[in-house]
Amino acid sequence: MYRKRVMLFLGLLVVASMVLAACKPTPTPTEAPPAEETAPPEVAPTEAPTEAPAAPSHTGAWVDDVTFIAETDSQAAVRRVQEGLVDVYAFTNDDAELYQSVKEDPNTKVVEFFGVYNELTINPYGVEDE
Repeated sequence: MYRKRVMLFLGLLVVASMVLAACKPTPTPTEAPPAEETAPPEVAPTEAPTEAPAAPSHTGAWVDDVTFIAETDSQAAVRRVQEGLVDVYAFTNDDAELYQSVKEDPNTKVVEFFGVYNELTINPYGVEDE
């Protein structure tokens, strides 16, 4: 019984505070002080550049077309890379002899990565234009 009265009292107190907050008069706007007139700062003219800035050097490929090829045989994939038919073969390989032959080839670059995660996500549903 005591708990119900306390909750009733708190509820009435909240309602009364909301009513009093809604009934308070709005403040009257005051005029802003007049702005002081200041002269713009003197800016010295800058010299014209004597040389054109150097173009940034680009690293990497300027790709116009990307073709993905599924090759399940590591030896065939390495042969394609060595012949110049494929630019990159990015797949794990457990054949030590094949790895050594690729590493010894002066025309083929081997890059090793440990503990990397690569993903290519493709939207199978496409885009629906309205």
